[in-house]
Amino acid sequence: ETKVIKNLANFTDTNALTYSQEKEVIRLSYPETDIGPKVNINIECDRDALEPQVTMESGTDRLISFRFLTVEACLVPPAQCQARNSNKDIYDLSELRHEDWEVSVTDELHYSLKVCGSLPVTKENPCSGQTGICTFRYKDNSTSIKTDPKSLGIMYKRPEVLENGDIRLEYSHGSLHVEGENGTYACNMSAEI
Repeated sequence: ETKVIKNLANFTDTNALTYSQEKEVIRLSYPETDIGPKVNINIECDRDALEPQVTMESGTDRLISFRFLTVEACLVPPAQCQARNSNKDIYDLSELRHEDWEVSVTDELHYSLKVCGSLPVTKENPCSGQTGICTFRYKDNSTSIKTDPKSLGIMYKRPEVLENGDIRLEYSHGSLHVEGENGTYACNMSAEI
């Protein structure tokens, strides 16, 4: 175990970092050295793994492989920001993606949202990770301390023009919501606007 830690801490140019866009896997490879075996760490996209899950896949004197499953490794594809109705009219919402929007539903409940994209991952965004809609509350009527954040997801599909002419944006794969006795029911939050 100590040799593995020393090998990981000994970062050199011979270590490799690769990314497979098709499989959404980040791979860190540390070569075998005189102080430890070769180490492979695969960080894989799992949209349901809101809490990272770590497993040791194999371990020998020459190779140790770890697997991390996390939503943080998931590529968020840029959402198409155009919609087309049945008459082939095009509605382009791309100008709206340049702003982050904050909407207050009540004095207590607030939403930050990004049209056709992800809110920036900053201290001002109370939802960690990639999210297009974040709901939160301000602590004790403060205008700077945001509490109780929940992600309502991110846009993976293009906007849709409904028959009545409204445009629907669908956000999915948000925070895990658990209800019921002993967490009997669970789902990921989502939203439509």
